[in-house]
Amino acid sequence: MENARLDLLKAAAEGLNETEARFTSLLRTGVNTHPLLYFGDPISARFATFGVNPSAAEFTPSRWPKSTMSNEELDKRSVDYFKNPDVPPHPWFDGYEKALKQLGHSYKTDTVHLDLSPRATKSMGSVDRKQFLQMIESDMKWFLQSLGLCRDLQAVIISGSVTGKYYFDEFLLAKLTNPFGFKLRTQLGAQKRGATALYDISGPNLNVPVLFCCKSPSGDKGVFLMNEVKRLRAELLGAGFGAT
Repeated sequence: MENARLDLLKAAAEGLNETEARFTSLLRTGVNTHPLLYFGDPISARFATFGVNPSAAEFTPSRWPKSTMSNEELDKRSVDYFKNPDVPPHPWFDGYEKALKQLGHSYKTDTVHLDLSPRATKSMGSVDRKQFLQMIESDMKWFLQSLGLCRDLQAVIISGSVTGKYYFDEFLLAKLTNPFGFKLRTQLGAQKRGATALYDISGPNLNVPVLFCCKSPSGDKGVFLMNEVKRLRAELLGAGFGAT
């Protein structure tokens, strides 16, 4: 299965390179980046969080000192992202980690993070929204192929929005197409749009529950998300978010 990760990394690097000219204005100049398909090991992970795309702020010289990396080197760095003794995870992940711990999970043990696009850009709010969404839609195939590596997946947490146009759940409802599906199971919040809710995501060898929360793990350092998981802990454990 390690070869499956390496094959995907190779294909994604070639595909991203072919489309880079379309999205140059979204990229931060002077920053050396690498495509990040997964943070942690999708093959062994039992739980997952989803995000939009990596931040260019991830790629400081102290965190990623090599300007070029082989697929093998990038795969190892990505798989060991949360276990690297020399480079701690980016603080953005702290909010999700707080929520995961309420359910007995952690990026360090059983959880992988996947982004809709592996392409690191300027912050989502500082770029042209239409072009950013075009990039996400163009790159989603790499996200779906990464998700396809998660053969032991049991549950997923998503939060926040994809630009200001879509909440994360709305984006998946609008953009996932056959053979993938995204369907509401039950609403768990009082408000309508942006309500905390349980969904099911399905696809080849995939059918797992997804918790959606409207606030991103970084906006308030994950406090709202953590408190929602606390509030719903019993229901989430019963839905498959607990350790088995």
